[in-house]
Amino acid sequence: MESQFPHVSEPTKIRLYELGKDPKEWFKDVPPDSIETIILYHGTTSLRFESISDQGLKPRKETGISTYELENGGRAESQPDRIYLGSRYMAKRLACKESIYRHAYHEKVDFSKIKDGQVFVLLFEVEVDTDNLVPDEDSYQKTWHESLKTNRTCAYKGNIPKKRIRKIWKSQDPFEHDELIYDATIEQKIYLTLPKI
Repeated sequence: MESQFPHVSEPTKIRLYELGKDPKEWFKDVPPDSIETIILYHGTTSLRFESISDQGLKPRKETGISTYELENGGRAESQPDRIYLGSRYMAKRLACKESIYRHAYHEKVDFSKIKDGQVFVLLFEVEVDTDNLVPDEDSYQKTWHESLKTNRTCAYKGNIPKKRIRKIWKSQDPFEHDELIYDATIEQKIYLTLPKI
């Protein structure tokens, strides 16, 4: 028996998808299932620069680092096998000064280094396979793209190798302009030498 729809072929896969500024426009003309890779962002502190530039991004079960503390001193642990990613704005917001202080405390770094600008937020732009994306559990959504649309975040299961890092920005303040310090998308790469702490 011949196919009922002989003119319909497999859906075209989109190799790379970039989020626009307006979340209402995300996935409007592109079915999320057709996206192979997507550009997302991860924010952390400059204290992680050396390990990330050497080994890529790793989930909590490999780093042992937790960044979310509750007001009563307890911890709201993330899933141990995931790296949390989001829109550029959300990743930057989640890696705010409060996060820097928690990382500095964990690393036993003098807080004056933060005030002096020696410890700061780094924003990593990464290209990841959508097959490894899952919803951020805080979004209460069923799919990674619903999680991204509602919470501006989702999670990646596994490690993100350093070759998937496209750009890195240095950010002193969530509301100020970021300084591009590395760009793998251009021939002449920009590198930052960070001070030893």
